[in-house]
Order: sequence, then C-alpha cells, then structure tokens
Amino acid sequence: MTCVSGQIRELLLTSPQNHPFPMPSPPRRLRLQNHCLPTLWLSKNNRPHNIRDYLGQHCSACRCSETPVSCVPELPKITLARRSRPSYRGHVKSLARIGSCVILLASLAGTSFSRAANLSPTNEIIQTIRDLGHAQYAAREAASQRLLKLAETAHQVVLQQCLRVYAQTRDPEVKARLRDAMETIVDRHLFRAPKGYLGVGLNRVNVMGNGQLVIQNRVMPPGSVWVNRVIEDTAAQKAGIQPNDFIIAVDDKKWETGPDGFIQYIQSKSPGEKVKLSLLRDTTTNTVEAVLGELPKAEQEQLYTKEKSREFFENWLANALKQQISHE
Repeated sequence: MTCVSGQIRELLLTSPQNHPFPMPSPPRRLRLQNHCLPTLWLSKNNRPHNIRDYLGQHCSACRCSETPVSCVPELPKITLARRSRPSYRGHVKSLARIGSCVILLASLAGTSFSRAANLSPTNEIIQTIRDLGHAQYAAREAASQRLLKLAETAHQVVLQQCLRVYAQTRDPEVKARLRDAMETIVDRHLFRAPKGYLGVGLNRVNVMGNGQLVIQNRVMPPGSVWVNRVIEDTAAQKAGIQPNDFIIAVDDKKWETGPDGFIQYIQSKSPGEKVKLSLLRDTTTNTVEAVLGELPKAEQEQLYTKEKSREFFENWLANALKQQISHE
C-alpha cells in the first residue's frame, strides 16, 4: 500500500431541501485532490466531532502523519435526510443531530488530518464518556476500553470527569459503565500505586482505659509507636532510627490509632517523599527526616487482594461523591 499523490476520491453528498444552511442542489461532489485526505467533521450539539476512526489509521507504508487518499477505504454515499428522531446507524459514527436535520461540514482547505486529531485530553475524555451512551453496542464497548487507555496518562482527569457524570446521569448503563471504569482505574493507579516504606518493625502496645498508651510502664502520648527493629539499608536506618525508639508524631501529626494509623499514613506516601519523624529516645525528643523507599513486592502481594481493592474503591467513591456534592 503506497501513497499516490494527486489521487482523487469523490464523496457524494445528498442535501435535503429547505436545509437551514444553504447548500447546492444534490448531488454535490467534493473533490479531494490533495496528497492526504482533508479533515471531515460532524457538528454535534455545536461541538466538533472527528470521524477519523472510520477513515482509518496512518499509512503503514510511508508512516506519514496524515491519512493518504490511497490508504482510505472507498467512502460510501452518505445521505443526509430529515429525521424526527436522531439516528446513529450508517457508516459514519455518531451522526450529529441539530433540531430535525443532520449537518455535515467538510474542510477542504488542506488542513492536516493529524492536527485535527490532536484533541486536548479534556475534550477527548468528555467525548469518550459521551460515547458510553452511544446507540450502538460496539461503540459503547469501544468507549469503555478507550477510557481506560486515556487513564494511563491522565487518570486523575479521567476520574474527575467520570465522577462528575456518574453523579448526574440517570442512564443505568452509563452509570454502570462509569462505575466499572472508575473501579479499574482506581485499582490500577491508586490502590496499586507504589507505596512508601520506612523499614521498621513495630511492637503492639497496651491502651489504658482513659485512652493513654502505656509502654514499658511509661505513659506515652496517644498514637505513639514503638520500634522493635530497623531493617538494613532502608529509610529508617539512613535517618538514624534505632530499636526501642518511640515515634510520637509524623509530619507533626499524632496517631490515636497507633501502629495501624501510622502504617497507613506511611503507605499513603509515594517512594521518594520526605517525612518528618518526632522520636523519643530515653528521655530525649528529637526530629529526623526520612526519604521513603518503596514497599517490597512480598508485602505488596499481601495487600493487593480483590477484597481489599473493592473495599478501597468503595471508600474512595464514597469520599469522592461527598466532596463532589460539597463543591456543588
């Protein structure tokens, strides 16, 4: 397959009578004379919609950034007819609906195809989420997969847009598809994200009835954690933490939940982040700074279960929806 300069494809368009925008009487022939196919757009609710997926991908022979005429399948005849209800059937995806007619806009000014395809991430994400409610099942399935692919480079933006539509839509299938997509994205990019690791072993401590912690017959501030070992070549060792040190605060925060809250906070950080640790050694209190490492794979495997992933997602979704409501 090679690119043929000057090859002509003809697209036959039949224009309905009394069209709100003046158009020549049918049939209208649009001559595509450039080396690469000009950009075709559909106007949908006053928003541009690219139909590049129908026209094909880049030329496999020349690897040009535009779609050559010879690399495009034979274009079918597209009839624009007046309809009382929108129809999405046919060769072109998502035919636009404006009032009772469909409008096709063709740009023949030599605009490069690849330039039109470079939509900003937000616009592409919005359009993909809209396609979750497409009339064709195949288009809805494709949109679900495309949404996950977009999240690989912009998962925060994708989650934000999904959450916004999820809270507003009344379409049960769109809601279910958004929930499935968000659960997968949260699992991949949040739950399974690299977790911080300090490298200490902790003792469990006794809690008195009045809420105070008693360690070695000494009353400790609530939330203090007792270090029983320091693993070699870890952030804890490099920061100078020693066995029998008491960590009484992290980043000026104290943990009333003890070791569990301390571990969750450390693992909520990313490898390479710095934390400030307040240590009690004998009767002396000092502050050290530690650069966190990454949680070892053996410990990650214990954390990454389906049950814990589902629990993590449910908590994330509940908190995210609360924040969404509070911001509205």
